[in-house]
Formats: sequence, C-alpha cells, structure tokens
Amino acid sequence: IDIKNSLLLETFPLKIHNDKLCPFCNIPMISQKESKSTYTSKWPKEKIFCEKCNHEYDNAYCRCSNCKDLQIINRQIIDNNKREIILDYWETLLPVQIEKLTLKDKLYLSALIRANMSEDLTNIAPIAESKITFAPTLEYQRKIITYLLNKEIIFISPDTSIESITIENDHITTYNQMETTFKLNVCEETYKSTITSLLNITYFESITSEERKELWLEIGLYECLEFLYAIIQEANLPTNQIGDKTILSIQEALSSCSISEVFYFIHYSVEKAIVFYQKEKISKQHAVNSIPNRILKIKEKALVENWKTKYGRHKQYSQTEISKAFFYKILPIGNKGFEEVIY
Repeated sequence: IDIKNSLLLETFPLKIHNDKLCPFCNIPMISQKESKSTYTSKWPKEKIFCEKCNHEYDNAYCRCSNCKDLQIINRQIIDNNKREIILDYWETLLPVQIEKLTLKDKLYLSALIRANMSEDLTNIAPIAESKITFAPTLEYQRKIITYLLNKEIIFISPDTSIESITIENDHITTYNQMETTFKLNVCEETYKSTITSLLNITYFESITSEERKELWLEIGLYECLEFLYAIIQEANLPTNQIGDKTILSIQEALSSCSISEVFYFIHYSVEKAIVFYQKEKISKQHAVNSIPNRILKIKEKALVENWKTKYGRHKQYSQTEISKAFFYKILPIGNKGFEEVIY
C-alpha cells in the first residue's frame, strides 16, 4: 500500500460494536484502532463512539450535542427541585405584622430595602448587585441579614440564583449572603403599604434611652471599623489583624466620645503605627497590633486636656442607609449623630 505509516490505520475498516448501542441513536457504536505507539496506561486503546451523533461510549465527559442537551435538562430538573424546596419553606412561614416589629427590626429592614429593593418591589437584591451600601462593613451587613432571617422577617426568594444556595436532604444548609436574593415576609394585602412605611420610616416617638444608646453604639462601632479598614488599607497594612481587642478599644472610646472624635483617634493611631513600623523596622502585623492601645491612650489624653478634635467621613465611603435612617429619620438629629454623643 503506497501510504505513509502515520495514515495506515485510517485505511483499515472501522470496528463495529454490536454489543454497544448508542443510547441516543440506538445503533451499534464504532471505533478505530489506535497505533501501539499512542497507547498509554492512562487511556483506553480504543475510542468507541456513535458514527451518527458522535456520542462517546463510557465517557462521563462526552461533549456530543445529545450529552450537552441532557446536562441542561438535568440541571433544570435539579434547579426546579431546589426552587420547589424554597417554595415549600415559604408556605410554612407565617407573615410578620409590621406593627409587631421592634425598632431594630424596622431600622434594619428600612436600610436593606432602601438600598436593595428591586424596582418592581418583588425582591431584595443580593448585596453584590447593589450600588448603594445599606450598612458599613460586610460583617455588619451579614449580621443584619442573619438577624432578619432568624426572625423570619425575610426569607430566601424562589427567584434567587440556585448557585447561591446549597441544599442537602431537601433543606437549605448554606447560602452565600453576597449572591442570594431575599423576599420580605409580610401579607400580600399589606405588602406595598408595608414597604412604603419602611422606605419612609419617620421619627420614632416611643424610642427608649436604652434603644437609642444601643443603636448609636452599634452603628458608630461599624462606621469606625469601616474607617479603620479604609485607612489601614491605604497604608498598605494588613486588616486581618483587626480583632476583638480593636473592637473593645473603639467601643470604650465611643462610651464617652462622638463617632467623629473616634475617627480622629483612629486616624492618629494609624499614623503613629506607620511611623512605628518605618522607624523601628518592626513587622506590619506588629504595627497594626499597636493601634488599639494607641486609640485608648489618645482618647484619655483628649478627655483630660479637653480636646475639640473631630474628623470627617472617608471620601470613598459615604454615609450608609442605616446611618441615614437612624440619624435623619428616626431620631431625627442629622449630623449631630456623627459629631456628638447623643445618648
């Protein structure tokens, strides 16, 4: 035969496998023997496939058009089953009554829907899709969502991306808060009026001094942490060293100083930490670890010497929806909530 050695196999007739029918075309599958030189222990010697649709026998990674279609169908079945599980859970929930919600419930909800409610009012969009920040720091946002979910004020929407949740044994076991879509759990008859009242949340006459203090300290803490993260990152220092000691130092500072004043203490302490790092040739982690004590020291000095120092908000982080709702709507005292101790 006048042919190159490499093309010799192609002249041989294909092998017909009568015992192996294509599951899609129901015809015997075929194969072409491979040269001994191309055989490895990792792959079978023959590639068995359907001449009509090109489906590969016993290959979990077959990319023929039929297998692709089957994968899509199976994916749709799985997705539909997941959505049925979400719907079943929804049907077991009793709608919450707006008049029975606490001030914290309403504040959290107001901030969330002001930032993330869809245009048609049907869903609360995922955090990752929102262009408006409803609360400072991702940690605080997650805390708020977990709180509302645990109280069944919101629930995972049937419209959520299936990839955002994990279901095991017909139960939602985990969900990605950044990617999950939520829904407000209120009666359909009062749905729009509830959303309207939350969007336009107003002065809360029955607010107690304890509620006022608790919420001011909570919002203030996370605004301070957001500011701290921002300027530490700008200084190219690690934020993963910020832990409970730093949180306690900020809370202690807020017990007698305004949020604006604590911003100054934080900025001053970070600047000193940078100088400490550069001058003493210490590690960046050591420099960050020095910040909590510096915050407390400068706070004590400011109180003793009656300093009147304040610091503005970070240019890249505007006031969040929860802060606006609390200071401008519920109290309402405007920027005094940032510049003064109000409890």
